[in-house]
Amino acid sequence: MRATVFVSLCFLPSGELFIIPPCYPTANTLRFLVYSSISYCANESLVRSWTCNACYGDLYFQKSALVVDSDTNTFGFLGTTRIETEPPTHAIVIAFRGTNPSSLKNLETDLEAVREPLNAIPGASVHSGFLKAWTNLKTEMLPELQKLLQWYKEKNTGCDESWPQYPHIYFTGHSLGAAISTVALADLVSGGIINSTDHPIHLYSFGSPRCGNEALSRYVNKKIVESWRVVHWMDPIPRNPPLFTGYHHVSKLTDIDSAVFYNEGNTAHIICDDPEESRCEPFTISFSIDDHRHYLGINVGDYCETSSFPKDAVIIKDVPNERAQGIHKCQLRSLLIVPDPLGPCGSPDTFTILIVDIEPDSSLLISSFLFSSRLRKEEEAIALVSLCFFIVACNAVTWEYDEDLAKRFLVYSSISYCANESMVESWTCNACYGDLYFQKSALVVDNDTDTFGFLGTTRVETVPPTHAIVVAFRGTNPSSLKNIKTDLEAIREPLNDTAVPGATVHSGFLKAWTNLKTEMLPELQKLLQWYKEENTGCDESWPQYPHIYFTGHSLGAAISTVALADLVSGGIINSTDHPIHLYSFGSPRCGNEEFAEYVNNNTVESWRVTHWKDPIPRNPPLFTGYHHVASAVFYNENNTEHTICKGDSENGTCNPFTLLFSIDDHTHYLGVDVGQYCESFEIPKDAKFVKDSPNVCPKRYWRMWMIAPIIGGVIVLGLVVAAIIHVVRRKRRGYNNIN
Repeated sequence: MRATVFVSLCFLPSGELFIIPPCYPTANTLRFLVYSSISYCANESLVRSWTCNACYGDLYFQKSALVVDSDTNTFGFLGTTRIETEPPTHAIVIAFRGTNPSSLKNLETDLEAVREPLNAIPGASVHSGFLKAWTNLKTEMLPELQKLLQWYKEKNTGCDESWPQYPHIYFTGHSLGAAISTVALADLVSGGIINSTDHPIHLYSFGSPRCGNEALSRYVNKKIVESWRVVHWMDPIPRNPPLFTGYHHVSKLTDIDSAVFYNEGNTAHIICDDPEESRCEPFTISFSIDDHRHYLGINVGDYCETSSFPKDAVIIKDVPNERAQGIHKCQLRSLLIVPDPLGPCGSPDTFTILIVDIEPDSSLLISSFLFSSRLRKEEEAIALVSLCFFIVACNAVTWEYDEDLAKRFLVYSSISYCANESMVESWTCNACYGDLYFQKSALVVDNDTDTFGFLGTTRVETVPPTHAIVVAFRGTNPSSLKNIKTDLEAIREPLNDTAVPGATVHSGFLKAWTNLKTEMLPELQKLLQWYKEENTGCDESWPQYPHIYFTGHSLGAAISTVALADLVSGGIINSTDHPIHLYSFGSPRCGNEEFAEYVNNNTVESWRVTHWKDPIPRNPPLFTGYHHVASAVFYNENNTEHTICKGDSENGTCNPFTLLFSIDDHTHYLGVDVGQYCESFEIPKDAKFVKDSPNVCPKRYWRMWMIAPIIGGVIVLGLVVAAIIHVVRRKRRGYNNIN
C-alpha cells in the first residue's frame, strides 16, 4: 500500500502562504517505526550489513553506517533508500535507538533535564542529556552523512531525472531515540549541514519526550515539510518533562506538524494539529510502560529479531548511471535486448535489457534494466552502453541451513582425525568414500602445535550442483599436550590491523593457523589456479571462481574460522569472486566482536553447530571479550531436533547457560562419533571415485568427426557439379561461335 501525500498551495487574502494538511501516511509511519525498531537490534553488525530479520522490511536500504557513543550508551544508523510515495522519492534515513532500561547510562541521559542553548537558534534551549548524546554521536555520524550527501551529488549525472541531487532526509526514533532525532535535526539545520530549501526534511517520532522549549519546537517545525509525533494511549514518556517546566512538544506552526494519538489497541487514532492539545495527550494518573513499548501493534524493542522476513527476499541495490561493465559481477549468462523508444533518458536509442538466465550464485528480483546505447560510426557498431537506472542484486541468495550438507561437512571434519594421514592424502580412508568426487587432496601438518589440515576439490550437491574447494582442520587430540597448550593460549592478538581494525583473535588458534598456512597457502593457490586454467569455456558449469568451504570440529573449527578471516583480510580470496561458506562443529569463541562481525560479513553462509551440553562452545566466556560468529544451530541431546538462531551469535536459546557439561556431547555430533568416524565408516559396495574435470567438448569433437565426411562429400559434390556446369557452358559458347 502506498502512502500518497498531497500538498496544495494557496494564498490567503493577506498574501500569507497556507499549506493544506496532507493525509496521515499510515504506511509510511509503520515503515519508520520499523527503522526505529531496527535500532534496538542486539547484534549491531546485522544492522551494518542490513541482514537482520526486520531489515528485510526495506529491500532498497543500502550504504548503512553505524555510530555508537559509549559515554551515553546511545546508538544510531543511517543509510539510503526509496520511499514509496507517488512518484517514489530517494531518501536518507537517520534513526536512533531508544532507552535500554538496563542501561544506567541511558537512564542518566534521560534524567539530565536541565536545558542548554542550541546552536544559532535565538532563545532555543534543549534537554542537556539529549544534546550530549547527539553531540557525542555527531562526531562519527556527521562524516557518514556528508559522504551520503556527496554520493547523491556525484551520482546525479542528469540521465535519470528521478535521481535527486538533494534527497529527502527522514529522522526517526522511539523514546530516547525520538528525542535525539529531533535534537539532531535542529542542530544539523541550524549548523548549516542541511537546509530545508534543498532537502525536504521529515520527522517521524514514536513515544517521544519533550525535547526543548517552545522556541526550539517552533524552529524545528519551520524547517520541516512534515512531522508526525505518534503517541500510544497511556504511554508516560510523551508527558515528560512536564509542560509547566518550560518544555514544549514540537508545536503548531503549520498544519503539517501534528500529533497522532492511538487508542489502547492501536486500532484507531486521532490527529491533533496542536501537539499540546489535550485530546492527543489526555491527563491521566494511570500510566503504562507496556504502551510505551508497543506502537502500531509492534513490540518496538523486540521486533528486530522477532519479525519474519519474506521468502526469497533480495536486497536491491539502487544506483543510477553505472557503466554496463558492472553487469559481469552478476555473472549473467545471456541477455535479451528489446528496443524501447520511450526510455527514461528521453532518447530513441534506449533499450530494455531482459535477464534470460543467471548463475545459480545470483538472485534477482528485477528482471529488466534500462540502457541507453549510442553507436560510434568509426567503431563500426561497437556500442557504448551506459545504464540509465541500474537496479540489481548480486550474490544475494538467502542460504538456509541444510542438515544434509552439515552432515557432509561433518564427515570432512571427521576425516581430519584419521590416524593414518597418508590415507587422507590418497583419499582411500573408509570415510573418504563418503565423497567420491573429492580429488587433488593435499595435507599440511604443523609439528609445533601438533595441528593438521587438508584441502581438495569436490562437487557439493546443491541445486544445481556447485564446484567447491574444501578446507578442513583436525580438532583437539586429548592426548596431545601441544594441542591442549594451543587451546589454553587465550590472550587475544590483532588479526590484521590494516584490513580489520580492532579485530583480535585467540593467540593459540592464530599461531596454529599461521604455522599451517606456510604449507597450505601454496596448495590453495594451486587449486585456485587450476580452476582458472581448466575453465576453457566449453563446460559452462565449470567455474573460474569456485565456492570455498571451511570446516572443522573443536580446535579445527576455531582454526577454520581464523583461516577464513586471515585469507580474506590478506586478499588471497574474496567474497565477491568466491562464495565463502563456514560449517563448524563444537567451536569455541575465536575472537572479539569485531572479528566475529568481519567473518559474518565475508561469508555467504556460516553455520556454527552446537550439541546440547558441549562445554567448548561456551568458552572462552563471553565476559572475557570473546564473541561467537553467526549463525548458531543448537541440537538437542539425541540430535533429533535443532533450533536455529540465524544471525544472532550469542542468543541464549542456542547457547543456554548450564552447570552440567558433557564431553560426550562434544565428541558426538549429528549421531557421529567425530573422532572415530574415519575408520568406522562402512564403505559402500561398488564405490568408485569420479574424477571431476570440465568437459573438453567431447560431443562437439564427436560431431565434427561424424559430419566431416559429409562436409567433405558435399564439397566434392559441389566441385563436380561446378565442373559439369563449366563444361556445359563452354560447349554452348563454342556452339554459338560456330553459328
